[in-house]
Amino acid sequence: MFEKHYKTLEAAQDYLASVVEKYVEETVLDLKCGKNTNSILAKLLEIADRKDVFTMVLDMFLAGIDTTAYTMAFCLYNLAMNQRVQDTLRTELKDRLPTKSNRISESDAKLRYLQLVIK
Repeated sequence: MFEKHYKTLEAAQDYLASVVEKYVEETVLDLKCGKNTNSILAKLLEIADRKDVFTMVLDMFLAGIDTTAYTMAFCLYNLAMNQRVQDTLRTELKDRLPTKSNRISESDAKLRYLQLVIK
């Protein structure tokens, strides 16, 4: 079972690396053709070699994933530890979020309690 999950993780990492490599390569070609680009990627390529830029960009993606995961875990833990807050949030979400048969506009979906929980 572990091997199956590891292969899935490895495939996801390979995919992410291929996406980063694609954008690095496209930006290198744009710079060689003299295209004026003000992207962060282009600026990094002007001051560092391609391999280092690839590593930096990949790290930025992975760090963002880690930050999101830690933040979500923290939020879910605190909701689990505070039943009243969890119940209030659940009620707001059930009452305000659309269902398949009931659509709401963005202005109707002001989830104020959710915003407080996230803060």
